[in-house]
Amino acid sequence: MNAKVKLFRSMFNKLFSDYTSEIEKKLYILFEELNEEEKIKGLDQQAMKEVNSFLMQLADGLSIPIDEYESLKNELSTSFDKVIEVGGKDKVFAFAQLALEDDKAKEFQFSKERIRYAEEDKSFNFLSTYPIKVIYSFLKDEDEQIISVVLNTLKFNEATEGIHEKLTSLFPNNLPPVMRNVKKGVLREIERVIERRLSSFMSE
Repeated sequence: MNAKVKLFRSMFNKLFSDYTSEIEKKLYILFEELNEEEKIKGLDQQAMKEVNSFLMQLADGLSIPIDEYESLKNELSTSFDKVIEVGGKDKVFAFAQLALEDDKAKEFQFSKERIRYAEEDKSFNFLSTYPIKVIYSFLKDEDEQIISVVLNTLKFNEATEGIHEKLTSLFPNNLPPVMRNVKKGVLREIERVIERRLSSFMSE
């Protein structure tokens, strides 16, 4: 995975966890700089909902003032001006067609890559069995970072979108953002602890 794709994936994840208009503009500018293979790698294994949201926004288009566009593009290009990408599947196949017999050249005709969606996270589905007021009464005393992780996870799970919307309206807007992707093992442990404690909370 080259530097451009790594930066794109990092910015893509940040867009959905710590949104700013500058990140959004840089991300779309960078996407247009990628070739087809790089674009697929950049979106590969991302959540379906996030990929669809990204592509729908791209379809709508963004209007960026020329000066700002050039400035943001220059910021991005400084990361890659010392890197030259060598090779690639299309280049190898084109060369093979010229240099080899047809049956041999076909060995280098790689199948086109396609975007594979990440498996949808079903974490915190159990919360749908509790009234919103009960969930809020329990969560409001938790660490703010834990609250942010829970809300962020609920947001990207179709089964719990409604819970996310209702809970978000009850919590302050100044909760700390989720700065990086939370590993599934950590998320499962948070889920397990909250489920156990919430059950105890209800029995008090």
